[in-house]
Amino acid sequence: MVEGSFAEPDAVKDQHGVKLPAPGSGDRSCRSQPGPVIQFPPGVPTKGRAAIAARCQQLAGGKEPGDDTPGIRTYNDPPPQGSQPVRSRQAGTLSGCEVLSHPYPGYRFAHPPANGWQPSGLHEDKLHAPPTHGRLTTGWCRRVFESLCVALLWTLGLGDLGFAASPITAPPQPPQARVVVVQNAGAMNAFTPQAAVVREMVDRGILAHTGKTNLVDAWRSVVKTNDVVGLKVLSEPGYTSGTRPAVVAAVVEGLLVAGLRPTNIVIWDRQLSDLRIAGYFELAARYGVRVAAAAGAGWDDKTYYENSLLGNLIWGDAEFGKKGDGIGRKSYVSKLLTRDITRHISIAPLMNHNLAGVGGHFYSLALGSVDNTLRFESTSRALAEAVPEIFALPVIYDRLALCITDALICQYQGEHRTLLHYAKTLNQLRFSKDPVALDTLSLAELEAQRQKAGIPSAKFSSELYKNAALLELGINDARQIRLEMK
Repeated sequence: MVEGSFAEPDAVKDQHGVKLPAPGSGDRSCRSQPGPVIQFPPGVPTKGRAAIAARCQQLAGGKEPGDDTPGIRTYNDPPPQGSQPVRSRQAGTLSGCEVLSHPYPGYRFAHPPANGWQPSGLHEDKLHAPPTHGRLTTGWCRRVFESLCVALLWTLGLGDLGFAASPITAPPQPPQARVVVVQNAGAMNAFTPQAAVVREMVDRGILAHTGKTNLVDAWRSVVKTNDVVGLKVLSEPGYTSGTRPAVVAAVVEGLLVAGLRPTNIVIWDRQLSDLRIAGYFELAARYGVRVAAAAGAGWDDKTYYENSLLGNLIWGDAEFGKKGDGIGRKSYVSKLLTRDITRHISIAPLMNHNLAGVGGHFYSLALGSVDNTLRFESTSRALAEAVPEIFALPVIYDRLALCITDALICQYQGEHRTLLHYAKTLNQLRFSKDPVALDTLSLAELEAQRQKAGIPSAKFSSELYKNAALLELGINDARQIRLEMK
């Protein structure tokens, strides 16, 4: 079927004079006829339309959607009212024609472009393809577009129309995560960090991560001088196996050099007692920065994560001691995050976790920010669902400035206990904005060290990181992670 314009009485025109069908109008007979609906720019001779339509009919094949040879059923009505086009990550871009997916099953939609046909060239219309037929989106549309250009050039000639064929763009490349790895063999001595070496590694890492030539510009490209920067650490395992104070001290020094006030730097974790045992009170006193606990700041009753899984509330949870319907379904975010901290820098150790796989950035930052978390640590499935969704809260993910994996030591057994006979010195620090990529690399490192030690593979929920990638919180495919060794 070929249509150059619409002759229905209820048709309207856009600002360029192209006739558009009103909602609910149009020829519905094309639902039962194969072939695409083609919109031509004004002035295209009729003889050219027939050749183009014949070629498109041949490509479409006249098959029902779902057959081995893809076909198309089209009609010229606009999409249903209230529906919104959604960009498909499997779709491509064809020379100014964005290929989108549309939540409307069984049909394609072909409409004139919003800005009309341009005199400088023939621009294809936006095609709304149902996600269930995503295989038609890139391949079929590319062939149709190429045929349109070739048919116009050979049938009508460039001189007659004055149109120029637009180049066909390459299919979009999958997104990549960038991780900077800094290594120094002298960073550890008998499982003890060497402060001067670690400070040099942090400086080298932030310069490579940001691409800046000096430390002031590097840190100011990550945070602003008027930000309240929270340094999230994992302090429960202690100063040897948890986040090491030497790494945090080097980050604090960099932020102070960049011009942040000491009171605008907060070293925090869930419990104040863990921070004290791990040595962060002495570090804070040395630099004049703050130490704070998420639980000690109280819970914000207006910002929370809700899950149907009921929790066993303990003392310190916001709803502890309360009765009623819905009690125990919410995990409230700490006021430290909602009312104080404006940017997060997560510093997590390379340490195994029996359910999450690694006690890394996702586990540490998500479950350290909310109350009523025991319900999520009962099963790996509950953890895999809750952790990415908590991490996606705006007060957490939208404020994440930088992630640093403290890989000076890799402890592949023991979870939150210090078991150095299950540890390997790596002498590395890893920098990235992508927490999923960093945790994915940590999982691979932990498994490699277990294999070297002859220890059985850990059983954890890899769905946690797949769910995080589905929520577009980062990259969990190692093939899409680009390592830069410095």
